[in-house]
Amino acid sequence: MMKKKFQTIIYESSYPFINWQEVTKIDGELIQGDLIHYKDLEWQIFLRPAGDSEKYIYKALSADNCKTFQTIIKTQLSCPLSGVAAIKTSNGTILLSHNNTNEFKRTPLNLNSIKAGEVYFQNDKVIDSGDLELSYPCLLERENKDIFMIYTYNRKMIKNIILEPKEVYGL
Repeated sequence: MMKKKFQTIIYESSYPFINWQEVTKIDGELIQGDLIHYKDLEWQIFLRPAGDSEKYIYKALSADNCKTFQTIIKTQLSCPLSGVAAIKTSNGTILLSHNNTNEFKRTPLNLNSIKAGEVYFQNDKVIDSGDLELSYPCLLERENKDIFMIYTYNRKMIKNIILEPKEVYGL
């Protein structure tokens, strides 16, 4: 049996978003990357595992506007082949949401943070847990600094949680 090939492809476009150009490809058993823009040409991508790769979130840096990425590094954050979401907040903190388990299940749903220059994520906070599937998170920051965390709930509903800054940064 032929082993399935995985590849993350990054495209770019400008308004009105009709023409898309491939920027780069990332080979390996990692998919569904979430890009964070630091400054100028510097970006970081967070990827979830696929296939037989270890069940952790991976990251890589780019210094040339995503044309190339440095070595992909495994983080300390567990991820059981489920979606991740990452944003850079207005204060420069990176927030990352994921299912924090080594088991093949999609609960609990956690939120972690890392500040610029730090290596390891901190402040592991359980946002939701239970017997139902909690997956495919999305993170957004409002002008008032509240964080919206939106995710599928039991694959039948969408759940939206609003976290105030003190809840997020006080994790």
